[in-house]
Amino acid sequence: MRNRRLPPRRTVLAAASAVLLCATACRHSAPALPVAGPCFALTDSVLRCGGADTLRLGRLRAGEMAASSFRLRNDSDKPLVLTGTERSCGCTELQFDNRPLLPGEERGARLTFESGGLYGWQFKTVELHFAGAERAFRLYVEAEVE
Repeated sequence: MRNRRLPPRRTVLAAASAVLLCATACRHSAPALPVAGPCFALTDSVLRCGGADTLRLGRLRAGEMAASSFRLRNDSDKPLVLTGTERSCGCTELQFDNRPLLPGEERGARLTFESGGLYGWQFKTVELHFAGAERAFRLYVEAEVE
């Protein structure tokens, strides 16, 4: 049997700290979005034929930014993954965790609307495309900018 040298205590401590730090950082990499606001159900029918709903942001002053939280619930029989979005205007932005949404699961999302340079009644669209879905889920965004 050979006589092996053990690594110095500092090296072992540094390696253990690095592993712990990496594991903690990987587990908490994306902040959870709030699970509040209206809930939009994604059924097999919606994924096959398309569906739509409206987020009403109310009255805003010109230049004001509005944010609205909502939930998506998977009422289909297969996991859903958001693969992309299409916006009618650069004034809207969607934040959604694109991990698979399992059947029966709900997940929070957040939509922001920047009203700078806009006046009057605003009606924007954000299409959510899911893997395996034949049609997108269309989210209408409505606001009155004064």
